[in-house]
Amino acid sequence: MPPLLPEQRIFFRDQLRDARAAALRNSEDFHGLLFAIERLGSFLSNGNGTGLRQYQEHISEVAKKSPLALDPEATDNLSIPFGTLYTLVNRARNDALHQGAYARNLTTHAVELAIILEDALMTESNTVRDFMIRSPVCASLWQPLSFVRQTMLENSFSYLPVLDQAGEKKQWKLISDRALATYLREADRKNRLKQTLGEAVRNGLLALEVPHKVQPTAEVSSIFDGEDKGRPVLVFDGEDDGNRPLLGLLMPFDVL
Repeated sequence: MPPLLPEQRIFFRDQLRDARAAALRNSEDFHGLLFAIERLGSFLSNGNGTGLRQYQEHISEVAKKSPLALDPEATDNLSIPFGTLYTLVNRARNDALHQGAYARNLTTHAVELAIILEDALMTESNTVRDFMIRSPVCASLWQPLSFVRQTMLENSFSYLPVLDQAGEKKQWKLISDRALATYLREADRKNRLKQTLGEAVRNGLLALEVPHKVQPTAEVSSIFDGEDKGRPVLVFDGEDDGNRPLLGLLMPFDVL
C-alpha cells in the first residue's frame, strides 16, 4: 500500500473529525463515523472490499503509525486497543439493533476508533495548515447578541472570530464567552440580548480580544506560547489588514 499524500491524510482526518463532532452532538449518530472509516478503507484498498472486515488490514496499517493503537504504555492500559475496538465496531455494524443504549455504545467505540486514526493520519504533520479548522464559524457586528450567544452554545465555542470595523483599523478580533456572559449578566439582560455586537463594542461595554495571528506555514509547536496560549490562533496568508480572508482557526484542542 503506497503512503498517503499529505493532502489525502488531511482530507480523511477532516472526514473523521467532522463525523466525530456530529457524534458528540448526538450520542446515537454513529453513521457518519462508520461511513468515514469505510471511505478511508475503500480508498486504501483501491475499492477491493465491501465493508469494515475487508478493510481491516489496510486501516490497521495506518493506525500503527499512532502509539495509541499498539503501545500499552501510551494509554496506561486504560484504553481499548485498536484491534479490539475495530472488532467491536465491525460486529456492532453488522447487527440489526442500532438504537438506544446499543447505538450509544457503538458510537462510543466508533469515536475512540476515529481518535486513534486521526492521530495516526497526522503523525507526520507539524504546520498550522495541517491542523487548522478551515472556514471557521464567525460572528458579525450586525448580529444581535442573542444570536452570537446561541451560536456559541450550539457549537460549544469559547471564542468566535469577528471582523472589527468599529475602530481606526479594520482587523480580525475575538469575542469570548467569558466577556459575553459577563456583559449579559451585569444588568438589563433582555435589552442587551437585543443589542447588536457592533453596538455593544462601539459603546465600550463589550471588549473584543486581539488574537495571535500566524501564517499557515508556522509550526504548531511554537504558537501557543505566552499570553495567547489559551486563545484561538487565527490564520492568514500574510499580515491581517482587514481585507485578507480568514483562512482558518486553531485551538490547542485541535492538535491534541
